[in-house]
Amino acid sequence: MDELNEKNVFVLKKQALEDFNYPVEHVQEEMSVFSLDEILAYMERSAYRALDVCRSQLGTIHT
Repeated sequence: MDELNEKNVFVLKKQALEDFNYPVEHVQEEMSVFSLDEILAYMERSAYRALDVCRSQLGTIHT
């Protein structure tokens, strides 16, 4: 991992482990599972929304 220095690796490790810190009551909640089509549709909507925000901030962007 020549691209990362030791400090960055430890920061990344800490951030990754923090993803598992959540309230105990969440363990008992039903899990939401999404289909591939739902995930792809979400990503497409997100991309279009990002373009809308850019266009409103920067003017017309040719696509």
